[in-house]
Amino acid sequence: MWSTILLGLELSTICGGLLNLSKIWITRPLEDALRFCKELEHAELPVPLTPTLYSLLDVEFLDLDPQLFLNSPPLGALVATSRNGVRAFSHMKDFEKYTHLPFFTVGKATGELVRSLGFKDVHVGSGRAEGLLPLIREYDQACGDEVYGDEVSDDGSLKRIVNLRGDEQAFALKAALETHNLPLNGLFEDVLCYRMKEADELSLDVLNEFKSNEIKAVVLMSPRTARVYCSLMKFYDLQQQVAKIQHFCLSDAVADVLKRELIDLKSGFELPFIRISSFPSQSHMIDCIKETFGE
Repeated sequence: MWSTILLGLELSTICGGLLNLSKIWITRPLEDALRFCKELEHAELPVPLTPTLYSLLDVEFLDLDPQLFLNSPPLGALVATSRNGVRAFSHMKDFEKYTHLPFFTVGKATGELVRSLGFKDVHVGSGRAEGLLPLIREYDQACGDEVYGDEVSDDGSLKRIVNLRGDEQAFALKAALETHNLPLNGLFEDVLCYRMKEADELSLDVLNEFKSNEIKAVVLMSPRTARVYCSLMKFYDLQQQVAKIQHFCLSDAVADVLKRELIDLKSGFELPFIRISSFPSQSHMIDCIKETFGE
């Protein structure tokens, strides 16, 4: 279920310029990993690397009950801090009925996906989940001032803002709104729409690539992915290999997991090579990879 190694013709077509014995492990779910590979190919790395695709987290979309979005007060706006939230919503029957609503997205890539589904009123954040706080607050205040008159129910109450979330959040929007004392006029509601399933083993291909020192770099895009990675590295006793490869982390939070989980004197782990993206986005991560292998 977890093995998505695609080093044959299909991956050659997607990442044709990257075929080499030195490999970079893309730990993302397959659809996102393929997007990453395409952008990596266009980056023209100074050192060719062959992508190894094996997901440490796979997405399980939940069956959303359309009634959740029909309950009172009516739905006024949608929020997504990841593409998975948008994908989950798009699997719901008759989701097209809501494409007239405002949709707040964490960043550019998520916003592009939302627009591709037919939404027109798309508000794109800075690329960090916390960047949505002022956008949501501004929208809520505008509703309260009846600037968005159509977002007020017939009985005068404000409509709901629904956050399409997963089972684990790196940044909890609802809690942040409360913590930062940003009370809303309307109702901000979390709806669980997908879960991430963690890999509990490595494929034989990935394991052999580690043992033969073919893997030169690993891409880690979330703290949860990093935790799963660390757990498997310990389980398979790969401390010597881990100490030799580059670890590309989307953020400080991801790097902190590596530092905390892999520095274990009893198991003999050494501090691995860690590179942190200057900004938590795919394009900045690829820039980090390019700069590192260009040194």
